[in-house]
Amino acid sequence: TQGTNSVNHVENLADYTDGVTITGQGEPGSSISVTVLNETKTTTVAADGTWSVTYSQTEVPGGEYETDVLVTSTDAYGNSASYTDKLVVDTVPHDIDIATSLVGGNGTVNFAEEGASGVTVTGTSTPGAVMTVVVTADGQTFTQTVTTGANGGWSANWPAGTFPGGEYDADVTVSTVDGAGNPSSTTGSFHVDTLGMVTISANPIAGNDVVNNSEAAGGVVLTGTTQPGSIVTVVVEGVSRTATAGADGAWSVTYGAGSLPSGTYQTTAQVTSTDAAGNTATATRTFNVDTEADVAINIGQSGGDDLVNGAERSAGIVLTGTTEPGSSVEITLGSVTRAATVGADGKWTVNFSSAELPQGEGTLNVTAKATDTAGNVTTATS
Repeated sequence: TQGTNSVNHVENLADYTDGVTITGQGEPGSSISVTVLNETKTTTVAADGTWSVTYSQTEVPGGEYETDVLVTSTDAYGNSASYTDKLVVDTVPHDIDIATSLVGGNGTVNFAEEGASGVTVTGTSTPGAVMTVVVTADGQTFTQTVTTGANGGWSANWPAGTFPGGEYDADVTVSTVDGAGNPSSTTGSFHVDTLGMVTISANPIAGNDVVNNSEAAGGVVLTGTTQPGSIVTVVVEGVSRTATAGADGAWSVTYGAGSLPSGTYQTTAQVTSTDAAGNTATATRTFNVDTEADVAINIGQSGGDDLVNGAERSAGIVLTGTTEPGSSVEITLGSVTRAATVGADGKWTVNFSSAELPQGEGTLNVTAKATDTAGNVTTATS
């Protein structure tokens, strides 16, 4: 008989599409009776000595099993002969599962993961099954053949640098054919994101990249861009601030009053961004902090005794002092204010005419107001 175990036939899913057909040879004209699963079919041997019967899918259900086939032949003289065979049914292909949510640990492969150990795709199927794993990554196709272990698990690994970098979804197709010839396949996808970026705004910090005392008191704002949703950490002089980038990728942190050390120094903002895939990127930006200003009035003015006599008044007086080089200085004597001349060494001088000095006896306060190049303002009174 054909279609039975004696000829190594297995009824697979493709064969089963139009039912189960069993054929054989016999004496022309003989009656043939075939019984499978208590369902009996009869036919007559054709003139060429062949016969055939077909069972519907209702009569012989699909699945994985063996069952007896009883064939009885009766010729024109009433002579009968019986033969027993086996029908082997296997219409169930291997199940396949792809654990795409575990690729990269969370369904996403980042730069560090791909660079450290490559990309591994895992799943399950029937123990011993031979699996063809095909990954399509950014238009390129990568194929591996693996065998499922005794526990049903399979694993395909591509070394670091195999897949193209970038940000895209990689498609996975896994297929196999079981011993009966039944094919099966399934698909899935995982995300590849090996890109990280962060920038600090090129706009001058505090308007001129110098943070003065009033600006430090009002808060220093640093801004930039990165990938949307990324966590941004900014460190200045050991002081850390954290922000989450908005949907447009913009980020901003503020160093409030007292956050940064006072003084005059150059510092660097160190920025680290970590995106949703775990990629990190860094950027730095240097700027200056100047929260200090200085001004002093020399003692011993007007002849060295801080006392203006009549002759000195008539000639006018010169007041002197010191400040930071480059500062502008205003001196107020009584009700008169004049701009001082400041030298490259920070020494300042200012002249007051006799007409600006009162007559008689009394005390006049001298106030010096200095504004340095950073915009810091300080005063001194004598």
